[in-house]
Amino acid sequence: MREIQARGCAKLTTLQGLQNCPALEVVGIPMSMLDVTALKGLPTITLAFDIYELGKPKAKGQLVTISKPFIEAINSLPAVKLRLKGPSGSWHGTKDFDLMVLGQFQTVQSLQFDEFDFSCSLEELTWLVQLQKLENLTFYPRGNMSHRLDGGVFDSPRKVKALQLKICQEAKIKPPSHVVG
Repeated sequence: MREIQARGCAKLTTLQGLQNCPALEVVGIPMSMLDVTALKGLPTITLAFDIYELGKPKAKGQLVTISKPFIEAINSLPAVKLRLKGPSGSWHGTKDFDLMVLGQFQTVQSLQFDEFDFSCSLEELTWLVQLQKLENLTFYPRGNMSHRLDGGVFDSPRKVKALQLKICQEAKIKPPSHVVG
């Protein structure tokens, strides 16, 4: 088994039982996930989740965000690839989602926006600078950021660092040591 999909299973909070699946490469998880420790012994795995599961803001002016326990569960893995599905094209919910929360994923090596489109300035991407282990970044191929960022594919640590440095320059913030080092 190389891939398992459990997105949308709102009552699922653990992946216990998957630790004996050494060929597993991709796990689609619900936003209710609290325990991914079963994946710790596996090579770098891709975790896919759907921002749509968060719903709409409860009040006007609020942003929908990812829960702290969910982020902590993902951060318990030493290295992870994230594939995010979310608003694109006809759904204009990106203004309702807190992109800044993505900067809290400390062990992310690869980040792919799959059918997740948003539009913002480089200054609004400062959350990308916080991702110290990021080596690969892909924006939704037909999306706004791909057009804004010359294709939106940053497929090497060097290219990711160059983008992070450009973000720091545009936002007029001092680049952290992992960006300039």
